[in-house]
Amino acid sequence: MEIQEKNPLLTKAFHLDHGKTRRLPVEFAGSTWDDDIISFREALINVERYWGELGGEGPIHFSEDDLKIHLHDAERSHEVQDFFDSIDGLVKRDGWTHNETYDEALDFFSRLRKVGLREMKGKEREKFERVTPWAER
Repeated sequence: MEIQEKNPLLTKAFHLDHGKTRRLPVEFAGSTWDDDIISFREALINVERYWGELGGEGPIHFSEDDLKIHLHDAERSHEVQDFFDSIDGLVKRDGWTHNETYDEALDFFSRLRKVGLREMKGKEREKFERVTPWAER
């Protein structure tokens, strides 16, 4: 309501056809700085998909390979989100835990690290080992 009062033209733009398709690339662009390219890319894919209805030939094009890569990335992102949802009572997405659950969280990540080191090979294992020594017990 405040936007409608202060900027009626912007309010009108929000109610154009495909308003969400028009708005989301702008909203998600800032998230790319926080390593969240998937939401932004999805918004751009929708812009291309509906460009004819938005007004002309699209300035961007996603190939079939681009779309497959995006689908794969999105599935992996959902797996990560599901993982953090499953440990939400123990550790928050930003790594924060209560003092009362610190030892339990450290034990959890220590066990997870052991599994990772046992299962991973090559450069993936080397990187994992290099970035997770904090979880050693």
